[in-house]
Amino acid sequence: MNSGESSKPHPCPECALVQLVPEARRKESRPCRFIQLNSDGVTIEDFYRTGTQRELEWNLMVWLRKTVRQLDDERHKLGDSKRDREPSKRGK
Repeated sequence: MNSGESSKPHPCPECALVQLVPEARRKESRPCRFIQLNSDGVTIEDFYRTGTQRELEWNLMVWLRKTVRQLDDERHKLGDSKRDREPSKRGK
């Protein structure tokens, strides 16, 4: 939420992304930089320190697509289990 903002007008704990930050890193000044982008544990911060902007953007795009897919899968599973618990309206 504070991207490009010098004064950080939005507190990081209010950001939806903070739940993706490892607990031990949530008190950092920029906790979202510690979101792990892959199974090797590479973070956004790692790209800021040792990568290029292009590498960061590519890995962030791959992570975002994977994360959205996982969230969609979870949502569908929850919807399916909710429908399984509802009484059938057929046969009345």
